[in-house]
Amino acid sequence: MPANVSPHYQKAESIYIEAETKEQKIRALKKMISLAPSHKGGENLRANLKRRLAKLKYSQEKEEKRRRSGKKEGIRKTGDAQVSIIGMTNTGRSSLLSILTNAKPKIASYEFTTISPQIGTLLYEGFEIQLIEIPAITGNRYHDRASLAISRDSDAIIILATTKEELKRTLNELKEARIEKKKIIIMNKVDLKIPLAINMAFLSISCKTKKNIGELKKKIIKELGLIRVYTKDPKKKAAERPIVFHGQATVGEVCQKVRKGFKDKFLFAKIWGESVKFPGQQVGIKHKVKDKDIVEIHLN
Repeated sequence: MPANVSPHYQKAESIYIEAETKEQKIRALKKMISLAPSHKGGENLRANLKRRLAKLKYSQEKEEKRRRSGKKEGIRKTGDAQVSIIGMTNTGRSSLLSILTNAKPKIASYEFTTISPQIGTLLYEGFEIQLIEIPAITGNRYHDRASLAISRDSDAIIILATTKEELKRTLNELKEARIEKKKIIIMNKVDLKIPLAINMAFLSISCKTKKNIGELKKKIIKELGLIRVYTKDPKKKAAERPIVFHGQATVGEVCQKVRKGFKDKFLFAKIWGESVKFPGQQVGIKHKVKDKDIVEIHLN
């Protein structure tokens, strides 16, 4: 304890020591600075307090910027596409994730069971889709924006709701967070026969009875606009694992995916599938492939 400090300073210092948050510490430090001795011997004390205050303020501003920008940490994009599951508490987000993927999230009847993003992989007809269950919308502006921002890099968003009011609130939260992505609107708990009266396209499902879960899988792939292309070497079978593209792709893009430099050595390709008039048709590098095409690349 510095000499010649007042009882008021000592009280402010006690508050600072007992403070649990940065905001509380900043307030206490400001009070300590205002109450520090004004004589020459107190200059070092004031300088030390100001350095501590500047360091705390910098740390607080950094955290605030991270919250506002919704900085995403620890989620690496994997698979052919990424889809986020968003909704209010108890809409069935964890149940849906467990049904669609290999994930085992905590599922309970009480609110806000999921406190951090949960990740799983949907395997469907050759596609690998990374699904992320986002923590429930809470009504806390900064918390919700930070959570929702995890979906900023997603290729699409599943909005899960059980009522018209839940859907409206979720859409508003996304709008306020300025997140513009393809939206797949899903109304859960259809088995409860809740009146919906929603004037936009949606799919009704039941996580309890698993009604329309197959349709949901198809809808996810359709909305993502993914296509599968199977490559093959001459006189060999087509590869079991496809190359997946978002939207249209050309034979040249297939070459680039197969191996670097293939495009420069390209001679022609043979294709089996819907993009050609007959099986094994020879095509050029600009030919547009379609879903499930088999492509055999010939090089110089």
